[in-house]
Amino acid sequence: MIIIQAPFLLTNIDQIPKDLVKTGIHLEGNIFDGNDLKDEAVWKIINENLNIVKHQYGEIIHSLHYPMNNANYISDPYAKDWLSRFVEIAHKFNIQTIVLHSNYFQSIDEFKVSKINETRDKYLKFFQNINDNIMGSNVKIGVENMPIIGDKGNDYDSVFVLPSDFENFNFENIGITWDIGHWAYTYFILDNLSNFSTAVITQKLEFNEFATIREKILHTHFSSFKGTTYPFSNSNCEEGIIPSEGTIAPIYLANSIKEIDKWEKPITMTLEIREDDYKNRVNIRKTIDWINNIKKA
Repeated sequence: MIIIQAPFLLTNIDQIPKDLVKTGIHLEGNIFDGNDLKDEAVWKIINENLNIVKHQYGEIIHSLHYPMNNANYISDPYAKDWLSRFVEIAHKFNIQTIVLHSNYFQSIDEFKVSKINETRDKYLKFFQNINDNIMGSNVKIGVENMPIIGDKGNDYDSVFVLPSDFENFNFENIGITWDIGHWAYTYFILDNLSNFSTAVITQKLEFNEFATIREKILHTHFSSFKGTTYPFSNSNCEEGIIPSEGTIAPIYLANSIKEIDKWEKPITMTLEIREDDYKNRVNIRKTIDWINNIKKA
């Protein structure tokens, strides 16, 4: 069963769509750049805003999104401390999930696919330590699958991409945030490459094969994308697109909605949809209508 959520910036509660909240839509609070967390005033604003939301609407924030930029918690002790503070805040406000990217950004020139298993093992050891530290807490961490290549085709954050990349996720308090938009992009790219030349061999994927790891999925993100990019192609991919307007055929996204909605456990789904004005959520309303029509069909 899907529980729809709208994202908002933790430092700007004016982005909360009050009309949607009144209809039962829940929320995910975001910080995008770790540099913001260097300022103690920002932490104060976050706490104040979460207090306001809880007072006005109750416990409708079910997830917090840890920053993805300038926040490499593996190598930066400050970023590691910020993650601990995120856990503390989530526990304080009874927020169920913290969304975590691997934050392993490397340029085309730096990235070595031959070292990916070694890198993944480092993350698994780190996650085991975090898991042990939050045992007994009501907070869980959902590690997000990333697209196979960055939006501009000049970097990678490809530690966890395919369902099989999560095969060693056997933690009690750490699971998966399955991003359908990222997965759609990965699926589309690999499917196109498989038809490009007999010299190119790619793994054959089924779009709904993420269902094989559903026991580890505790939260989801949803969107489509527009355009594709490849290394050194000087092209760009736009994320956060309405499903009916994206590059991938909407039927794939519709099938993922049907798949997740039939799961017995409740699954929160944050709609990461771009807006021209995040105080007037036109596109997310269209996406909610699209999803509701899929569920009724």
